[in-house]
Amino acid sequence: MVCVGYGITPWGLALVRLDKGSNLVWSYQKNTHHDLDVGSDGRIYTRTHEIRSAPPQGLETLPSPLIEDRIVLLDDGGHELQTISILEAIRDSEFVDVILDELKYKRDGDVLHANSVAVIEPEVAAKLSFAEAGQILVCLREINLIAVVDPGTARVVWMMRGPWHRPHDAEFLPNGNLMIFDNRGNLGPHGLSRILEVDPDTSEIVWSYAGTTDTPFFSKIRARQQRLPNGNTLITESDGGRLFEITSAGNIVWELINPVRGAKGGTPYIPVVMGGHRYGRDALPFLPTTPLTGDTLP
Repeated sequence: MVCVGYGITPWGLALVRLDKGSNLVWSYQKNTHHDLDVGSDGRIYTRTHEIRSAPPQGLETLPSPLIEDRIVLLDDGGHELQTISILEAIRDSEFVDVILDELKYKRDGDVLHANSVAVIEPEVAAKLSFAEAGQILVCLREINLIAVVDPGTARVVWMMRGPWHRPHDAEFLPNGNLMIFDNRGNLGPHGLSRILEVDPDTSEIVWSYAGTTDTPFFSKIRARQQRLPNGNTLITESDGGRLFEITSAGNIVWELINPVRGAKGGTPYIPVVMGGHRYGRDALPFLPTTPLTGDTLP
């Protein structure tokens, strides 16, 4: 579980592992934030950041102080195996000139704002022409880029820019396509947000969902999506406090709206839903085999 705080910078607090009874197993007490992924080998991939008083060597044109984003690899016991500076991974890549030219205009210090991390598993890597198993996919919100980082060389080996703006939750699907929550790139009538499935080799949008007239959706920040085994897509509209599932045709088949609402001084408040994920029954073996009722709750 990623623990974060509000109103502080850096705002990540720690990564903790709990057992099924919510007892602490271990904690990794650095500024983890946004996301984590667990590989098939049990390794844990997460994100940290810290404030640097000066940019890394070779990136002196960047503003200072700045927030440095990092990828962290942990073993299943929470012990740190490797830390990779994403700025340095860009600096040491073939993409450095074009990215550095853009980064020099960032003046607020949050130059990348990496917000998702996912390890590329072998079955997905087999569908990709530009990446290998064990490499790491990250989403860089501030420069609207998706990047693959190789932990062996600590370099960015692939980057993609598309028609998205301020994106979140980049992931490769089993078919090799890229799926992403495009927070502010939809200029249509149904809200600024949309879900995109993109062919990474051709940049073609092969599927998208951008809400409807009756059910628009928009999340200025945050938000997630998950392609389900049946082909449906589970969407977290974070700022709307809403989870919903759609078919490939865009029909809503399930929806949950947080009923809690509030207001202060005439300003409405909606409780944020950070992210939802659907699990198969076999992924939760500790649950009882019969549905819980009010009489059987532990």
